[in-house]
Amino acid sequence: MGDGVELATTRYAPRGQTRGPVILIRTPYGREGRLWSYLLPRPFAARGYQVVVQDVRGTFDSDGVFEPGRHERADGTATVAWLRDQPWCDGRVVMTGGSYLGTTQWAVGPYLDNPLTAMAISIGSSTMMGSWYPQGALGLDQTLRWSFLIGTQEGRIGGLSLLVNKRRIARALAAPDFRDADVKALGAVSPIYRAGIEHADDQGYWVDALDYSADRADLTTPTSMVTGWFDLFLRDQLHDHQALIAAGHQSRITIGPFSHGSAQLIPHQVRDALEFFDHTLHNKPLVNTAPVRLFIQGVDQWSDYAAWPPPAQPVELALHGDGTAAFGSPSTSISDETQWKTIAYDPYDPTPAVGGPTLNMPAGRQDQTAVEHRADVLVHTSTALDGPLEVIGTITAHLTVTTPDPSTLVVVRVCDVDEHGTSWNVTEGLVRLTDGPRSQRTVRIDLDPTGYVFKEKHKLRVHIAAGAHPRVVDQRGGTYQIAVCYTDTSPTMTFPVTAEGGSQPGYH
Repeated sequence: MGDGVELATTRYAPRGQTRGPVILIRTPYGREGRLWSYLLPRPFAARGYQVVVQDVRGTFDSDGVFEPGRHERADGTATVAWLRDQPWCDGRVVMTGGSYLGTTQWAVGPYLDNPLTAMAISIGSSTMMGSWYPQGALGLDQTLRWSFLIGTQEGRIGGLSLLVNKRRIARALAAPDFRDADVKALGAVSPIYRAGIEHADDQGYWVDALDYSADRADLTTPTSMVTGWFDLFLRDQLHDHQALIAAGHQSRITIGPFSHGSAQLIPHQVRDALEFFDHTLHNKPLVNTAPVRLFIQGVDQWSDYAAWPPPAQPVELALHGDGTAAFGSPSTSISDETQWKTIAYDPYDPTPAVGGPTLNMPAGRQDQTAVEHRADVLVHTSTALDGPLEVIGTITAHLTVTTPDPSTLVVVRVCDVDEHGTSWNVTEGLVRLTDGPRSQRTVRIDLDPTGYVFKEKHKLRVHIAAGAHPRVVDQRGGTYQIAVCYTDTSPTMTFPVTAEGGSQPGYH
């Protein structure tokens, strides 16, 4: 590198090939290892591609100190320049990988005078801010687990450390004071964890390291993306796709039934990248030409779309103070009587998150029965649907709330109640209120994007909760209260109902 640091790099080359394009993968998780090589480098090499895998600075056999994101632009662009000088590279370089390996692509792609030929990104985005600080809150679970992985992965059990130490990490996360959770989990201070919590309200600290989104419109490289409805990076990856399309660049995205750690994601990731590289490097026709390919949950079907989000009709669901919910105009479906309901967050008995977009397992779609029996969760349930309801896009919540505390979280979650009465989470979102005690304020909460069919005879259920621990916490820590106001105009939920779903009578 330009400062003299040497980065460990391994090249996989098909037998007999002397020169050709190169697939570059830059990883903090170790470039070598039997399982790793069979998951990514070897399938590409078996297809006839040269693959170069590199340990990023400060990890495994590479020199230097690992500071998340801090050196990826300089080191990545220098590596591409070095590759193009090698006699076995024909000048064409593509990149692939997921999660942090996706962010290392964004650290390179927009900043090259001679662009990459293609990028294939899975469960990763141009910014890591949304995973560290979801909607402005502290992503406690992700921050601690990732810090633990980075701090232990070069030991004897390698990447299995998260699984082997699951109970130890859970105990650390359960402590009322999360500020020293790294010591409880690792037995030592983690610089990555401490930076994550200490700079949670100073996001400018991370912009040059973890956020390349301001320059994503400068990326002219054709890009293919894969993500999941319960992935940590879903929102930002969709923003990336939309920004590239808006700038007139080539991008496609596939969203499947995946969370960040889904094993079934890997075959989709490899298959997508191979097809895309065969097309961009060798002019082979694409199997799937749709810009947007979605796995529609509830009916478990893949569907293709021309754009994200597809056309939809906004349909309102009114939430009542008596715990019911009904589609229709708030002025006609909600009582004129004003009610206030108060929920409180207690770090000694925190409002839990079960499933959803998390690094912890089980993630994704999970039974919410235990959550719904808590006093710190307000639950609203519709009547049974007369027909299926297809929702694709971003569901929004509109609430009027008040709090006596300096900062609070308000979490809203939409669930599907099946014919057996079991409630399954579909999507959720939150707002962090930081403007201190006020008489009342109206807030909008954008839930994570979704594609879901609520079946006939199922019910919709909406949670308003004081938290979702340990997935997210208020970085101030401590207790807080939120009072939710029920009037003739609030709370309401707005669902993007597609034309297919909108033709059904069940929600009228």
